[in-house]
Amino acid sequence: GTLESSKNSGLSSSSCELSQYMNGAEHSEPQPAGEQAELVHRASAPLKYSIPHAVVSFGPAGQLIRVSPALSMQENTSRLEIHSLEVILNETQEQHEMRNFPGPLAREDLHKVDAIEFAQQRAEACLRDEKLLDRSSAALLWNLLILLCRQNGQIVGSDIAELLMQGSRPDGGPESNTPTLIDFDEDAAADAPPRRGDDLLTGSASSFGSDGSEKALRSYTRLLLAGRKKEALEEAMAGGLWGHALFLASKMDNRSYTTVLNRFTGQLTASDPLQTLFQLLSGRVPAVATCCGNEKWGDWKPHLAVMLSNEAGDPAVRQKAVTTMGDTLASRGLVHAAHVCYTAAGAPFGVFPSKAERLVLLGSSHSENASFMHFRFRIVSHIGSNVFHRNGRNFNTTSESTKTCFFPHQRFMFSLGLGLAYL
Repeated sequence: GTLESSKNSGLSSSSCELSQYMNGAEHSEPQPAGEQAELVHRASAPLKYSIPHAVVSFGPAGQLIRVSPALSMQENTSRLEIHSLEVILNETQEQHEMRNFPGPLAREDLHKVDAIEFAQQRAEACLRDEKLLDRSSAALLWNLLILLCRQNGQIVGSDIAELLMQGSRPDGGPESNTPTLIDFDEDAAADAPPRRGDDLLTGSASSFGSDGSEKALRSYTRLLLAGRKKEALEEAMAGGLWGHALFLASKMDNRSYTTVLNRFTGQLTASDPLQTLFQLLSGRVPAVATCCGNEKWGDWKPHLAVMLSNEAGDPAVRQKAVTTMGDTLASRGLVHAAHVCYTAAGAPFGVFPSKAERLVLLGSSHSENASFMHFRFRIVSHIGSNVFHRNGRNFNTTSESTKTCFFPHQRFMFSLGLGLAYL
């Protein structure tokens, strides 16, 4: 060929190089059949996208940018569209709530009346929201933040107890006008003296009635006149004269006094808030702390109220009891009720990755989310916006009571800011 004649005649100045090309072209090895089949398969595989697809991204100041590619040979340029998220999401509930939020809650720009009014509106909305598992507890959490705001973050247990008892009865049932020992209503009936035949300690009618009570009192007095104190003590307990029994036992030995106390508390039901109080004053974590949240134990609020309003005893035991009650309520899915307990117990705020933390965001359970991105998505959702409005309100009220205040969830505030920027 041409290369061979050039090589023989010496016309090429690089005969060696030409021989390499020549030898490679003439002596090249054929490709294996498997590689040829693979090339054919690659050429016949369908494309992932049959046509060019649009590209969408978010821009500053709440803009949605869409680039539509040219779909035909006649179109030489792509089409660029700029939309406003404010217009697109104008009718959504999330944007409506974010617009109504009186933030940012900076101390120098805060109008407390506006913030309280907003929280009251959110509490009323919670009571109307049928999707919430525990509407009353969700509203209670907002009302607790209102209380914190009104008192500049300075509250005591009796303040929270009064809030808990609004709309509740001390025995855990619906609200009633019947006076009881721990009735928080300032009615004159609550101070009325017990009727004839009622027990002086409990205020309830004796099981024996008026005549039976007088008979038991006479028998009790007769035994004491005879110097038979142990028998008189038994007679007093059997006759329901617990005031006499407790006073007499207090002047006897410790064993007799303990026996009377146990017999007296044994007359109360396990779900009675008085039982909770007596167990707490005895230095024990009340049984309700691990059993609340079901129909058998009734409403949990009177039990929490009686623990918070009575500061006698060991503060560590009381804090442990309130925290344990929050853990029990959280395990039953009552997140808002649990966070009321944690807030009342002064539980610190934690960070998202740690599942052992009790509080990360008020009103939201971080243990239910598999990833931070899922948790972050809820921030700008309907539930998430309410969560951050609550936490913003709590951040402001806490910072009002202390000069140095830091919340670990401020990284989530940045996510809320992004959501507000998009809207």
